[in-house]
Amino acid sequence: MLTQDQLIQLQPFTQHPRYGKLLSDAIEIWKQENVKPVWGGFGIRTDETFQKPFIFENKVPQCCLVGAALIGKTPTFSRKDTICHLYDISSDKYDDLWLGFDNDGDYINHDAWEFANKVRDIINPEKYRFVKEDFYAY
Repeated sequence: MLTQDQLIQLQPFTQHPRYGKLLSDAIEIWKQENVKPVWGGFGIRTDETFQKPFIFENKVPQCCLVGAALIGKTPTFSRKDTICHLYDISSDKYDDLWLGFDNDGDYINHDAWEFANKVRDIINPEKYRFVKEDFYAY
């Protein structure tokens, strides 16, 4: 769940011409009371045929920027392919977005990386924790 202060700080980023819609979709998921923003894991899954919408991976919902943007959406194939298709971004920009939000350290300094890294700084998410006992089967 995001605080009111975080929502205010994130609002200008939702106006970004290339990544604003992805962030807006992620914010709608993170605003839910029981959802925890995390880094270091997508926190989502779909069925093995990629026919069903993305759902939370665990009973305790937690997801990163990319994961939050995908919740409830039907895959075109992989997470990467779906994000690129839905938000009209290149494969390289997708990589920069998830590296900027999900990794602990400096990797790539492109606009997508910087955007995601600034979002991460505002949210200050916890590290993703996979709990096998909480895993949702599709």
